[in-house]
Amino acid sequence: MLFQKVYEDNASGKLSDERFKQLAGVYEVEQAELKEQNTILQNELEAFEADSENVSKFLELIKRYTTFNELTVPMLNAFIQKILVHAPDRTSGFRVVKVDIWFNFIGNFELPSEEPTQQEIEANTQYLQKLIRQRAANRRYAAKMKEKERLKQELAATA
Repeated sequence: MLFQKVYEDNASGKLSDERFKQLAGVYEVEQAELKEQNTILQNELEAFEADSENVSKFLELIKRYTTFNELTVPMLNAFIQKILVHAPDRTSGFRVVKVDIWFNFIGNFELPSEEPTQQEIEANTQYLQKLIRQRAANRRYAAKMKEKERLKQELAATA
């Protein structure tokens, strides 16, 4: 309606051609932005509806297995889509393996990470220091054994 009024004002001479072009450009940009925003919101709505349906299916599945004494293979197959086991990471001094569990209907499930306690931090620090000392001792021992072997070879060569 506003754009039609601006066009009529331009046609009747109340609005200059230059001003009309400027306003028309603004309206065109706004129209393109609204179309793009509409597409984005439509995609989000579809994703939300799909997620709602998946959550409902997952809740139905949970209700089916509310009480059980033993975890069975069919139960696992009903809940779990796939399990990904990543390569081990040893950068922290520990062998840490990341495992992703993909559940049916809800996708990858990540447990919230817990902050380590002060005792755990101290225990890890002590373990890493012990590990460093063990590695240094192993290197010294290996060097000592290598030197001992070299001396044996020299002794055998001179004899």
